[in-house]
Amino acid sequence: MLPEERSDPNHYIFDKNLDNCLYQGDVLQESLSPGFAELVNKYYSHHDRQFQCNYFLVLTQSCDLIRRGNEPPAAEYIGIAPIFPVKKVILKKAQEKQEWWQIDTRVIDHKHFESLALFVGKLLNNNISNYFYIHEDISQNISGFSCAILSLSMVFHIEYYDICLKAKTAQIQDIYRAKLGWNIGNIYSKVGTEEWDIFYPQKKVSTVASSLLKDVFININKEQIEKGKKKLTEHKKLSQYTSEEIFENIKNTKIIPKIKQFTDRTNTLLKDLDLISPICSRLLEEITMDKTFKQDLEDLLKSDVKRTDDQLPDKTIKLFTEKVLNMVKEKIKFIEDQKQAEDQKQTPPLIKTEQKIIGTINSTLKSDTVIKSLLK
Repeated sequence: MLPEERSDPNHYIFDKNLDNCLYQGDVLQESLSPGFAELVNKYYSHHDRQFQCNYFLVLTQSCDLIRRGNEPPAAEYIGIAPIFPVKKVILKKAQEKQEWWQIDTRVIDHKHFESLALFVGKLLNNNISNYFYIHEDISQNISGFSCAILSLSMVFHIEYYDICLKAKTAQIQDIYRAKLGWNIGNIYSKVGTEEWDIFYPQKKVSTVASSLLKDVFININKEQIEKGKKKLTEHKKLSQYTSEEIFENIKNTKIIPKIKQFTDRTNTLLKDLDLISPICSRLLEEITMDKTFKQDLEDLLKSDVKRTDDQLPDKTIKLFTEKVLNMVKEKIKFIEDQKQAEDQKQTPPLIKTEQKIIGTINSTLKSDTVIKSLLK
């Protein structure tokens, strides 16, 4: 065992032991070994300048690194890959679909955000062959969420074994060494390992991936981006603006949601249909033609007369019935006239009623699942 005593690791990928030998998947910390730092700076200074690495991942197979008695390891070289903040990997991946001004402002559209979230989810579970994710674990002296890019490997002669060993700060469990070996070899049979969601059921990998992306990028709707760009190009070429000018314009561009556009349009169409007038006309026609309704009024009045022992001539009952019918007709006509009046300054109760009818129709349309899917 290395002399340093530490608590058990917090992240599931790490082994609780820290053996006094090198294995595939060991994390080397540059600051732990001045000799290792000098080695990196001497032979691979471009890596240090480019990535500002403090951690490296051992890539050589464990069986070739183990010392057997006094015999040296079978490997002639020790392969390692630089580990650096995972945000740099995400930024590099995002650039594949970003326009030049988006790179400077870190803007991505919704669709790109979703595809990146899938990428980051796979990255966190180490299911992408060129990368190996290293989670922060202070108990292992590893700070920050990091990732090794396996294709950027470097090699040292086996004579520097002890120097590399002094830089060892953590080792991963056997099953994840196998996973790393698969990533390095990029073979076709995937190594089955327990992944993020099993160990952290309360904080799903998709949630963590989304959180990482939100820390890095500004997520803007693609329609808003295209509308903002179109407005700018009405005056001059997009390349004649700075990245910040483009970003500020797009950020301030207003997009009316499709569902609101749909509602506004149906409001206009339904108002143009003049819903109240046909209803009033039909009601007036039904009342005028409905003899049963008229007879019901007469029978009702006669029954009330009998209960009070008063006597009303049939002629009076008929006149009263006619008067009631005329009053109903006049009220309907008044409603119809009121609807058609264009010179009123205040919204009459009738118009509010019509708005309620239109609102009910709109609510029904908006809640329809087929319509909702079409408006996405």
